[in-house]
Amino acid sequence: MIGTFESRVRHLEDRLGPIRISLKKARDDGALELLLGSLDPSLRLAFDLEHPSWDGVEPRLAEAGAVRVNDLDHPAPFRYLRRREAPDEAFAAAVSAADGPVYVYFRHDDEPDAPAHASRLRELL
Repeated sequence: MIGTFESRVRHLEDRLGPIRISLKKARDDGALELLLGSLDPSLRLAFDLEHPSWDGVEPRLAEAGAVRVNDLDHPAPFRYLRRREAPDEAFAAAVSAADGPVYVYFRHDDEPDAPAHASRLRELL
């Protein structure tokens, strides 16, 4: 399945941004190594690791060229930020100060506010 997924996302060519991988359960280094070892290292992988047991995995991700979603504190080849709220000046400053490329994904709940939030961030930057 990973090979099929990879071949399909490659059709996006230069429009392909980071690929978010969501792992909700407790830390499983075997699963992480399987994913890192199975996907082409040229893909930008952003791991959304919700369980607190994943804390401290950032150096391993950086070594593999991957990042942890919403992490601005550790060395990384790029940043991937997910946010629901409208951006404020503090968020824009954090994005602006981050090293390397920054990808920001605005989520929305009931109202489709994400495009307006993205426009607002562009204004603040």
